[in-house]
Amino acid sequence: MRMRAQGDIRRCSIHAHPEYLPPTSRKIECATFMGEKTRIKWTDKTWNPWIGCTKISEGCAHCYAEKNIAAVRRRGGKVLWGPGMPRARTKGWDQVRRWNRTAQKKGTLIKVFPSLCDVFDSDPEQEKTLDGWRQDLFDLIKETPALSWLLLTKRPEVAALPRWAEQIAQFGPKVWLGTSVENQKTADRRLPILVEQIPSKNKFVSAEPLLGAVDLSPWLADVKWVIVGGESKKNARRMELDWARSIRKQCASAGVKFFFKQVGGSDAKNGGNLLDGEAIEEEPDSLTR
Repeated sequence: MRMRAQGDIRRCSIHAHPEYLPPTSRKIECATFMGEKTRIKWTDKTWNPWIGCTKISEGCAHCYAEKNIAAVRRRGGKVLWGPGMPRARTKGWDQVRRWNRTAQKKGTLIKVFPSLCDVFDSDPEQEKTLDGWRQDLFDLIKETPALSWLLLTKRPEVAALPRWAEQIAQFGPKVWLGTSVENQKTADRRLPILVEQIPSKNKFVSAEPLLGAVDLSPWLADVKWVIVGGESKKNARRMELDWARSIRKQCASAGVKFFFKQVGGSDAKNGGNLLDGEAIEEEPDSLTR
């Protein structure tokens, strides 16, 4: 079967070191999501080291990843969203290594985005599991120098922990650390951590779904890329175009690249991807070189 937005889906057995698996995770059937082609325009490929997450703020209310996984559950999978619910590690890790070899042969970088999990997920009941899988992901990142990793989180405080921050500092420019902000409240809470406590050489912000006006200017000196988009699909909350226009002006003033993903709405195609009649899909040069 095929999921249009995320590439191939294949049923798989859980794949992890036994010591990382809590009782709730040992016999999970999961899906492997590897996006050879993806509709997320700001990445080349999607790939997920594990699947599952917990909603923690307003932007999570209509989580597209949870809705995608619902289709897997209907076919017998057992990955669930929420605190204490089992995450499921995927297979397909060797595919990422193949992408790296392809990029090395072509002399280019391939952008990879984990789209169905938060790689800095935190859950007290699964702390050992998530820490183990996250370390495996970090080891894979070190193995794949021809990939540009886009690590987007709603939990920058976890990325700032010494164990992870020390490794992030060693990754160099191929790893991009980003945080999601949907309104001023989440920007005020997350962006100081991103710019002050995480030693990544490349930082970005995803304001999607954008649910209110946001002033990013206090932090843009330390950010290289901002992505903006409205919420889409059923029950989508409206994004005012003036909110996106404001962020575009802020980015222009600070010399930060601005990527407008979509207007959003109940049908994303209705709104399209134009802001004032223009497709704006700027990317930092260092992202692909």
